[in-house]
Amino acid sequence: MSLQQDIVPELVKDINSYHDECAIVLIGSVAWGSERPESDIDFNIFFPNDHDDCRESPYIDSDNRWQLKVKGELHGIRIDIAWETYDGLEGHLLGDGPINCWPFSNGKILHDPSGTVAPCLTRAQRWFAKHADIASRIEAEYVRSKRTQIRERERP
Repeated sequence: MSLQQDIVPELVKDINSYHDECAIVLIGSVAWGSERPESDIDFNIFFPNDHDDCRESPYIDSDNRWQLKVKGELHGIRIDIAWETYDGLEGHLLGDGPINCWPFSNGKILHDPSGTVAPCLTRAQRWFAKHADIASRIEAEYVRSKRTQIRERERP
């Protein structure tokens, strides 16, 4: 098991401590079991619409609403988080909106106390199954982006 896999439960516990009704979805290479030693850990976090009490969280800010941003580091592993409300997630899944949900559609639900996220994940997965050409293009772009990130981090 990788260091990333080892520290995911610790991160889930910490994230959940700020709002016990939040849903947590692991996305990216760690969710797929294809992480490398330099891989970061990526999460989508979803909150009930009245999530004002989680504003104290170091993981939540205006810059990472539905956009992965670095929000910390644990044991030398970078933590990237994007957040959204449950209603916001539903909105992203309307029409062609699922195009913006590709990382989420390949995610692994770690915590979903309200059961709201699981049907959304299924809906996103079905959309991408029907639009395999779009999924392939997005995946290729994602892989290129991750390679660029790694090269930039390795620069002196």
